[in-house]
Amino acid sequence: DKEGLVKNAVKAIEDNTQSKVYTREDIIVIPDSNEALREYGNAIARIIQTRSIQNENEMLIVKRAMETKDTKVLEELKPIREVYEHFIHDTLLVPTPESFATHQKNLLTSYEAIKTDIVGMEKVFNDPLYAMARVKRYQDDASALFIALSDISSTLRDAGVIYTKDEPAYFFKTLGI
Repeated sequence: DKEGLVKNAVKAIEDNTQSKVYTREDIIVIPDSNEALREYGNAIARIIQTRSIQNENEMLIVKRAMETKDTKVLEELKPIREVYEHFIHDTLLVPTPESFATHQKNLLTSYEAIKTDIVGMEKVFNDPLYAMARVKRYQDDASALFIALSDISSTLRDAGVIYTKDEPAYFFKTLGI
């Protein structure tokens, strides 16, 4: 049964290609205060704004590489992967108010998952099963990132934190989350 064999192989690879899940021990937790909440939102937004780049969607890059059978196209993924590496590094340094600890873990885990997805995409020609396992997760991981950012935004809003247009965290409002 070729189909069953492929499904079992993909499941085994998925089980062995899981990305890191961040825990409370990985983050810097501080007591809640109005100032800590405000700075947390600004710090997370500042990281996103300063580290983001303009790029073609990762999946489109992989599709183009596969259609043209050109491994050099995959080099376009490197700067995107590096953005997520910076997101992770910088976010780990952000003092996190107690009420945002779960959100911070979710955000970091989402960044890590997408970074791992991109690593898999970069291997599409050398390790297609690994790549397939990570590509299969990509949309769910991107959705998890959106949810993590939405949770941060709504928790800040529920706590009464309002940002002005000149603050980095105003971008949560511009994203509609």
